[in-house]
Amino acid sequence: MNPATAQEHLAAVQRALDFIEDHLTEEISIADAANAAGHSLFHFCRVFNRVVYSPPYDYLIRRRLSEAALCLRMAGHSVTHTAFEYRFQSVETFIRAFRRMFTVTPYTWKKSPDPDLRLIFPRPSGAQLEEIGQPGFSRPEIVQLEQLVLETIEAQAAQDARLTLQRLAETYAGAAETFYAVIHYQQRDPAGAARCLVGAAAPACPAGEMHRFTLAPGRYLRLQLPSTWRTFEQAPVDLLYRMRPPDSQYHFAAPVELFVCAGHGTTAGRSLFPYAVYVPLQAHPRPAASGLDMSRGAPIPAPVEIEPPDQQMAGPVEPPQHSDPRQGRKIQDSTGR
Repeated sequence: MNPATAQEHLAAVQRALDFIEDHLTEEISIADAANAAGHSLFHFCRVFNRVVYSPPYDYLIRRRLSEAALCLRMAGHSVTHTAFEYRFQSVETFIRAFRRMFTVTPYTWKKSPDPDLRLIFPRPSGAQLEEIGQPGFSRPEIVQLEQLVLETIEAQAAQDARLTLQRLAETYAGAAETFYAVIHYQQRDPAGAARCLVGAAAPACPAGEMHRFTLAPGRYLRLQLPSTWRTFEQAPVDLLYRMRPPDSQYHFAAPVELFVCAGHGTTAGRSLFPYAVYVPLQAHPRPAASGLDMSRGAPIPAPVEIEPPDQQMAGPVEPPQHSDPRQGRKIQDSTGR
């Protein structure tokens, strides 16, 4: 697609997104959004799915559910009132849709002291739509990763991770081809306080200067980044959460993010850049079409820490030991994705 056509499609989708946001609590149809975009219904659905990575109807429902979830956290918003405010035909329909997206009922979400805010589906910005439209960008995929033992140091904050990675690359140039950053959030909120560990697979660096961590195996949602992302700060982690398959049998597990970065010697004039981001998943009961399949997948084990004993992590994260994590084995969920 030529750049002019891509910009036209982006502008049309932005008009549709504006229309949807302005009418979330009103009765609207996808044909109304197509009219706002200036396209026929058939052409609009194709363009929207290509630009947003979501069918327009799924996008509308997920946006309504997300705004409803935020409303439920406020005082004075009952489940019944919120269901009808966001145009669900009945409270029962709202509860079923809410549980499919957030894995809990709206009543549980409303009372929870730590709801999983990573499941909120915000409106994508124009910059994000441009990012996912870049050549080489692909949808997140579910992969199985094996155990990884890391020698790590602790960064002051998540934004310090790239500087720490560069320091490791300069100090231990040639000792490791890949470096890792593990971001562990105190709560299930990617905008909240976090602890950042940065390192390489043992024994790439002297153990005396670093703490050793063993991160457990499990299933992860992986976002492979194009080479145009050259800095840690630019990694679009929020896209990974937003682009989670809505009908997957998995939901996010521990509030942990793993950045896998290719390391290059600084003498070659190149720097580190993240090429993949991983978030751990856990299976949960998901009714099949018949409503009878309520099997539960086994939970992902917590990582085992070797030393020191006071630095326990609360979730698994790791590409395969002694191999390139980009070769993680892709698996399919119950939908065949």
